[in-house]
Amino acid sequence: LCLVTASALPSPTAADDDDDEDETTQQSRADADDDGRIYKNPRNSPSAQCPRDEEQATLLGQKCLRKCSSDEDCKSKKKKCLCDGACGMSCIKPGQ
Repeated sequence: LCLVTASALPSPTAADDDDDEDETTQQSRADADDDGRIYKNPRNSPSAQCPRDEEQATLLGQKCLRKCSSDEDCKSKKKKCLCDGACGMSCIKPGQ
């Protein structure tokens, strides 16, 4: 007779679909930008067409959302990776 012990682990909770506040995550892949700096997470690479200036955004009273380089970087399927003024490329709901 063989006994196997199993422990009940709490199931992971689903992340909030609209939780696109800016946060830094690590990925194993590295990308180099035009300035030669290497960004471990490609969504953190600055955009030449739509640069992010958080100081300017703060002065304008704008709250920057999650950085992105493509729609796939956005947690919510309702949000798209678009130029958000001084905040640069961010996950925002189209039309807002």
